Amino acid sequence: MLPARLRLGTSGYAYKDWVGPFYPPGVPQGEWLSFYAQRFDTVEINSTYYRVGPKSSYAAMRAKVGDEFVFSVKAPGDVTHVRREDPVPILSEFFNAIAPLGRGPVLLQFPFSFHYTATNRRYLSRSLEAFDTRAAVVEVRHDSWVRASVTEGLSRRGVALASVDLPALPGLPPREAIVTANPGYLRLHGRNTERWWEHDNAWQRYDYRYRSDELKEWVPRIRRMLQEAEDVFVYANNHFQGQAVEAIELIESMLGDD
Repeated sequence: MLPARLRLGTSGYAYKDWVGPFYPPGVPQGEWLSFYAQRFDTVEINSTYYRVGPKSSYAAMRAKVGDEFVFSVKAPGDVTHVRREDPVPILSEFFNAIAPLGRGPVLLQFPFSFHYTATNRRYLSRSLEAFDTRAAVVEVRHDSWVRASVTEGLSRRGVALASVDLPALPGLPPREAIVTANPGYLRLHGRNTERWWEHDNAWQRYDYRYRSDELKEWVPRIRRMLQEAEDVFVYANNHFQGQAVEAIELIESMLGDD
């Protein structure tokens, strides 16, 4: 049996190419979330990166799942990828809109171009000032952030640094389990080395089917994360054609057998 404080899910759920691999053909799109919530107890909402909808749309989403279901939500790209002069007003509006989803973590996912510089450190610090009681999770894609001063600084502020599984390419962070604050947070992006940088469509980067031995590497790491954090979230982002569901089900099985 898995610990109740470990939650396994996928990054997003509303993919048309999941019909067949995960959603039965007869399930209407408006019922996908309800169907998903029968199988998993958490989801990471990525659509908010592109556009933040009205508050009523998130209230409708909340109504489709049980009380114990947890939504993690990705912060707008207008904050992480455009980098406004002051990100706090945008984040404050965002928090207000997603309030009906509950108090799940919010992910600030910064791009590869967001290097460890004094300017970017100040920007990150200012972004975190918008958070009150909601857990902040920071994901960085450039390995210049892999240093003790970063993990120690985030820990002092009570901010979680996301652990990531990425291709082994120059400049990308290593595959390490890191817990700086609650919750522990792991994102599995796939290891599509050939398409990570060179692709025509964004989804091609995440078109990857994990092998069992690759996911098995994470079993002891997730166990360690559970020792260091009160709650641990694991999300698979290799979403093309339902491969994320397959990855999470494999991890679930491995953790249950461990």
